[in-house]
Amino acid sequence: MPEQLREFITPESITTFGGASMVVWVLSNAVRTLTNHSSKWIVFVVSTLVSFAITYINNRQISNNLYVIFLGEPLNTMFSIINACLLFLNSLGLQTTLTNPPPRSEQHGEKKRKVRWFDPW
Repeated sequence: MPEQLREFITPESITTFGGASMVVWVLSNAVRTLTNHSSKWIVFVVSTLVSFAITYINNRQISNNLYVIFLGEPLNTMFSIINACLLFLNSLGLQTTLTNPPPRSEQHGEKKRKVRWFDPW
């Protein structure tokens, strides 16, 4: 008999890219809905907090001291910032993709617009 799922989110599941992206997307939308304030800064702050939490989870075996984890190892801080930016951009992409369908003309293949490098999907 298969084991029952007891938890949806665990500290280990958010250390994956998919898990972290989902957590950032869900928390950002929850804050956005509760505050009725739509700003990309909300997503960036949540992404940063999640990224630093993941770094802490992955390095807590070495030390429980935040100073040692982040300031004692500058690479941890640098990769946390890079990962925060990656999570931020991924969450914005998820939101754009899931909430904005393509223009009607593109759905039926009538007239296609020129796609520039940094255009949204």
